[in-house]
Amino acid sequence: MNNIAECILRKEFVLDKISFDNNDYFKFIGNAKLTLEDILKTKSYSNNEFVVSIGRTISSDEENIFSVSVFFDVHFILKDNVGEISENDVDTYIKENYEAFTNICMAKISLLISQITAQLGKGVPIISPPHFTKNFDSEAK
Repeated sequence: MNNIAECILRKEFVLDKISFDNNDYFKFIGNAKLTLEDILKTKSYSNNEFVVSIGRTISSDEENIFSVSVFFDVHFILKDNVGEISENDVDTYIKENYEAFTNICMAKISLLISQITAQLGKGVPIISPPHFTKNFDSEAK
């Protein structure tokens, strides 16, 4: 199968996981260095659909003060009688078209993280980029 895009019937975006872990967050005074990690991986694939997980984790480097993660699953539902698709076909499609579906999720993820950190943190939201921060054009998957 060469062109998976023509075989996709629809996409379903499903919130998969939200986690917020804190360790004496309210006792911490000062500035903390934050690490942002965006994740994009194929969760599963079959002749009916393939599922891609998109997520972001923001955590403090120092003393494990806190960590917040939000993940969406994107279900790519395929048309009937598509035939067999390979893992390589799916990986190639994701690498070439990731912006078309990650930007939808990342805007929501960014908003959720800011709301979570404002409500469960010290009242100050952490604002992160509303787009996927990795570029697959220059690296091998």
